[in-house]
Amino acid sequence: MALRTICVYPDPVLREETASVTEFDEELKTLVGDMFDTMYANDGIGLAAPQVGVAKRIVVIDYHGDKFVLVNPEVVEAEGSVINEEGCLSFPGIYEKVASPEKLTVVYQDENGVSQRRELDGFCACFLTGYHPSSVSSSRKKSRNGRRKNNGPADGWLHGLRPLRRALPGDNIAPSPPHVGADERSADGGAWP
Repeated sequence: MALRTICVYPDPVLREETASVTEFDEELKTLVGDMFDTMYANDGIGLAAPQVGVAKRIVVIDYHGDKFVLVNPEVVEAEGSVINEEGCLSFPGIYEKVASPEKLTVVYQDENGVSQRRELDGFCACFLTGYHPSSVSSSRKKSRNGRRKNNGPADGWLHGLRPLRRALPGDNIAPSPPHVGADERSADGGAWP
């Protein structure tokens, strides 16, 4: 496997509409392996294909040893609301408090094309819905799959990153409260979970 370059905002690929995966071949397995390697090398817990320059609906997650690949994911149910501090490899060094579902159910295919259904809660639910809306379709909000109807400054994949974008100096969207610094990421001052 190989490391890929993380696309950092405002890279145009982060605004591209993503395509569904139709071929479950060695090329896909290589991409998935590269995404995990790239994520680990950058101390991430999740990574969407647009973040490595590939406009396809693929997300990899490894959170506390629970490692999985979501190809063509679709959120079919979401409930509750929770606020978590989140960061994104495409917005290095920026952490914001973001509201997202407390629990969700997602249907997807694994890297072999086998249909799966999974319940996610806590931070995994936040990660999936908050950071990769164009990589994740929603039966409740189809506009999240690719570009929104209103192509404002936070269109496409970037829509879910709006709170992080607010923390960037000079960005042209509404201000938000100051972001939480890296030294405040966890109660013990350690690495982001």
